[in-house]
Amino acid sequence: MNTRLALIGQRRRLLSAQAAAQRHEIVALVQPWRAPLAVVDAGLAVARAARRYPFLAVLGVAFLIRAPHRRWGAWAGHLLTVWEIFHSLRQVRPKRRA
Repeated sequence: MNTRLALIGQRRRLLSAQAAAQRHEIVALVQPWRAPLAVVDAGLAVARAARRYPFLAVLGVAFLIRAPHRRWGAWAGHLLTVWEIFHSLRQVRPKRRA
């Protein structure tokens, strides 16, 4: 019985080492994709927010259309800052129970 338990323990350690090596390999393969995937993730978050708050999306587009063409980047940055503040305040505020 002890021999069998020792073999099971040895096999478990071997499988654990293999799993750790595979995790490290996956991390190495995924590392170059982290930044592009973060941009895609942020874009999806903006799309979900626009679907949840269509008025804010329309308001943001209206501001960008109204802004002088040379200043779009600055306006986009300001709107992003306002959105982040709104989102953080919305997360901090406790939700009401009906």
